Amino acid sequence: MTATDRQRFTVRFATAVFAIALCAPLQVARAENPAEEMFWKGANHTRQNQDKQAFAVYDEIVRRYGNDSRPLVREWVINALLNKAYTLNEGHKYNAAQSIYDEIDRRYGDDEDIVVRRRVFTALISRGDSLAMQGKIDGKIAVLDQVARRFGKDSDAGIRAWVVDALNDKALLLDMRGHFNEAVGAFADANRRFSDEADPKVRAQVAKMMLTMSALLGRHDRIGESIATIEEIDRRYGGDASLDMRSVVADALVNKAVGLARLGKTGDALNVCIEIERRYGRDDNTFTRQVLTRSRQLKQKILDADKGRATSVS
Repeated sequence: MTATDRQRFTVRFATAVFAIALCAPLQVARAENPAEEMFWKGANHTRQNQDKQAFAVYDEIVRRYGNDSRPLVREWVINALLNKAYTLNEGHKYNAAQSIYDEIDRRYGDDEDIVVRRRVFTALISRGDSLAMQGKIDGKIAVLDQVARRFGKDSDAGIRAWVVDALNDKALLLDMRGHFNEAVGAFADANRRFSDEADPKVRAQVAKMMLTMSALLGRHDRIGESIATIEEIDRRYGGDASLDMRSVVADALVNKAVGLARLGKTGDALNVCIEIERRYGRDDNTFTRQVLTRSRQLKQKILDADKGRATSVS
């Protein structure tokens, strides 16, 4: 694993887990939930790098409330375990951290409460990220397969959206390992599984995954397939007026124009740029405006090149 790859997984891991301790409480600790009160005491120790004191608090939360039947309490037990595991990973005590992830899954893996299921999902993803931090990419891929198998049909749309993101990561990891065809197959399989999703969160994640797939194909000079994927994005999501979808579709169309230009089809590329201007010229979203700027720059570059060729001929 390169330094860049290791940094990527470290950042993802920290964002997914340690944010529990770093962010300010979203709600005032309530007397009826002493596990939450205790958690923030432990989190305060964690913020100050007082690991021994933090671990003592987290362990006491598990001892007191690990078998509590209330979902609101179980949530904070898992949070305590996640923070402890994160700190252990930071100290390169990977086996101890892995044991905690296994404990979370053993205790709560069959829980039906949505919040608890989300925490279990986070624990499993964090387990995979921990393996990736050690350079065990195959282990991370196996974890991603596991979460897709277990949560791919979850009743919670947020969890299903996370599954799409997990499968996206799997495909990128396969490509990173030099298994390009398997990566494309992983993208295609995820697309088939979630192409008919009606929930906006899942649809947005599928669209982003397809955009990543098209970019991967383009990097491997499979320009025709990349363009076909973009056209599928536009066909499926082009009429969606939501902010997420407008951004994805606009970005995809610019990539299509770039691909057409790479194939020497500058006329078709210009037509795509004109279509982008028609659709998004008045869009006030910052990201869409940035995409629009890219499209205008590409259009001008093509026109300048055509002008240069005409001048040289004359």
